[in-house]
Amino acid sequence: MKDYPIHPACDLIPEMTPDEYADLKESIGRHGVKDPVTLCDGQVLDGRNRYRATKDLRLPCPTVEYTGKKDMVSLLEFVLMRTKRRNLTTSQRAMLANEVRSQIEQLRGDDDGPRRKAADKGEGQSSHSSRATESAAKLAGVSERSMARAKQVQEQSPKLAEKVVKGEISLGAAEKALKKDDAASTKGAHVAPTVTDANGNDVPDKLVSVFESAVLAELAADVRAIRKRVKEIRSERIGTYIHEQTEVDLSNVANAIQFAKPFALCAYCLPTGLKGCKACRKSGFMTKDVFNAVPKEARG
Repeated sequence: MKDYPIHPACDLIPEMTPDEYADLKESIGRHGVKDPVTLCDGQVLDGRNRYRATKDLRLPCPTVEYTGKKDMVSLLEFVLMRTKRRNLTTSQRAMLANEVRSQIEQLRGDDDGPRRKAADKGEGQSSHSSRATESAAKLAGVSERSMARAKQVQEQSPKLAEKVVKGEISLGAAEKALKKDDAASTKGAHVAPTVTDANGNDVPDKLVSVFESAVLAELAADVRAIRKRVKEIRSERIGTYIHEQTEVDLSNVANAIQFAKPFALCAYCLPTGLKGCKACRKSGFMTKDVFNAVPKEARG
């Protein structure tokens, strides 16, 4: 198999967790690569994990050539747009969108050269930044407000921002950590809602703990650990009669649990104060799959 280096723009996206990669590798081992890896001038622009899995499994890797504009701004925008295919949280996508916005502003600023330095000191710069923010938010499928929150966390604590990008904590958790550090100055001040759903809506207090809960992620990880142990036991004599399908079933259970996490407030009962309806099973929220099935005009 030919070796392809990773394109710098692809490094924007965080690596999969070991469990996620194990699931991807197992799926590719059974069914092959369904979505070809995208190459740009002989470098992997999109599909780093799929490419890595085929190398590990010594399987052929289908590829397609990127046909868009090849300036760095266009490449970053393409990679950011593709994050919507990954099982990334809204917090992760907001942080990535903010990083792309920052890089785009730098790149465009450098391209403008002395002319921009001499001219755009006020409204021009503001308009330029606004366009970059709007574009990045749209490509990542997040709100500009979420990006503003991501920018604030990045500026105040790069370490916390890195944890958000890796999916270890949410934006809300990072903000709470920052407020704890700055409790003296914020004591008694009014704190606006800081948790938003994937559609950019403020999550009401009664659902904040649900959206920030790590219970489903932890449960999915537990099931994956069981699946891994079952796989090990099947290779031993005691596991002779454990069917291979058991591993597949456990993998499906883990994915079902992971994808059951809240994605957005219910598009149908949001206008009525989230009193609950049949569409959201009276929970007030929707999973990603359920939300994607809602007609765009009804999403708000």
